[in-house]
Amino acid sequence: SIIIIFILQTSPFLSELLISFGSAGYVALFKIEGGDLVTVLAAIVSSLRSKPLPDKLVMFGEVGLAGKIRPVQRGQERLKEAAKLGFTQAIVPAANQPKQKIAGMEIHPVRRLDEAIGLFRDS
Repeated sequence: SIIIIFILQTSPFLSELLISFGSAGYVALFKIEGGDLVTVLAAIVSSLRSKPLPDKLVMFGEVGLAGKIRPVQRGQERLKEAAKLGFTQAIVPAANQPKQKIAGMEIHPVRRLDEAIGLFRDS
C-alpha cells in the first residue's frame, strides 16, 4: 500500500498531520502540538522499517517543512522530568541541548529530521 503524509503548519504551536493509506482508503487527521511532531514522524518511520525505536528514548522538537528541527519551550524542564521518569536517551533540537549534563541521560542534539532518523537507523 502507499502511504502519503501531509504536514500542514497551521500555527507555531499546532500542526495537523494527514495520513492516507492508499488502497486501504484510510484517512486520519490528527492534531499534534508542534513539539511532538518529531516524535510522531520518528514513530511512522520506525513502523515503515519494522524497526522499533530504542527503549527509554524521549524526543521532542518542532519540524519545519524543509526538515529543520526547531527548539521548543521548556526543553531543559522536559529533559529533567524525562530523566526522573527513567528515560536514558533523548533526541532534542540542537538549540535545546542542555548547558549542563543531566545525570543518567545521553542527549543527541539534532538540527534536521534526517539526523534524528539516522540516530536510530541501525539500532
